[in-house]
Amino acid sequence: MKIKSLIYVFLFSVTLTSCGGSKESEPKYAIEGQSENGFEEGKYCAKVDYYNPKTGTSNSYKLNVDVRDNKVVKIYFGNSGYLDSDHMTPKTLDENGKCKIYSDKNYEYSIEITGSECSFTDNVSSEIDGDTPIFTFLQCANTIGMSQKEIDFCLKNSYSADQMLSEKDCNRLLDFIFDIRREEARYQQEMDEIRGKQNDLENEVNNGYVQRMKSFSIAGNLCQMLIISKKKKNYLLLVRGNQECTMGTAIFDEYNYDWQLVKIKEDPRILHYSGHYMKIVSSGGSVSSLEGEMSLYCGF
Repeated sequence: MKIKSLIYVFLFSVTLTSCGGSKESEPKYAIEGQSENGFEEGKYCAKVDYYNPKTGTSNSYKLNVDVRDNKVVKIYFGNSGYLDSDHMTPKTLDENGKCKIYSDKNYEYSIEITGSECSFTDNVSSEIDGDTPIFTFLQCANTIGMSQKEIDFCLKNSYSADQMLSEKDCNRLLDFIFDIRREEARYQQEMDEIRGKQNDLENEVNNGYVQRMKSFSIAGNLCQMLIISKKKKNYLLLVRGNQECTMGTAIFDEYNYDWQLVKIKEDPRILHYSGHYMKIVSSGGSVSSLEGEMSLYCGF
């Protein structure tokens, strides 16, 4: 009976142990220092993908980074080089330990935390700083989208095809090309404006230009005759009144042989016209033949 009681006590205690007091296991994270609140403050090893959108340069590195308040606040490049909040805005890490940072030079750094601090890292300070020759001239030219005309100009004046350039050199070349393009665009705009004014003047001349002008005064009365060319045809016009005409472009109706207001613009650079009433008295001949008819109307 005593043995049976001991068995009951043993079974009861086993039941209590199995049913009570168990704790849920805490979630485990693959990266040391990571918790449900993010990453603890400290230095971590990271895979850093670097990209320069200006030149198209990209690379992947193993680097150490500083984390504070679950944000990457500093990237170590080796050789005492680093990028901190003076030249970039810290970014929050997601649950996978990833973030993307842009420097004040618009360089892009895609960061992925891989573990605790690296025992060794890639030495990339000089390359990211842009001092190491990594391009030939032609590779740089193709990367920054130079035209064949621009390439030929540089090869003729400053560069050789296989000359090695650093990223800084390539950036300087890009700035130089942009300056040239701006100057070319400004020059082209000025030339377009000049050509536009020339075309306007040619149109004005083609639509009416005073080729000859003669005047004679008799007893205080002024007699004036003009030969105006319009669309490759010459017209002889008699001027009414004592207001003196000038040479210049003319606006008139070549189909109207009655008195009409003719507008004369002496200077093509101004918009002012002077108005005179005139009448077409002859047309179709050469300038010299129409000039010979002037005496019929003014008695020269």
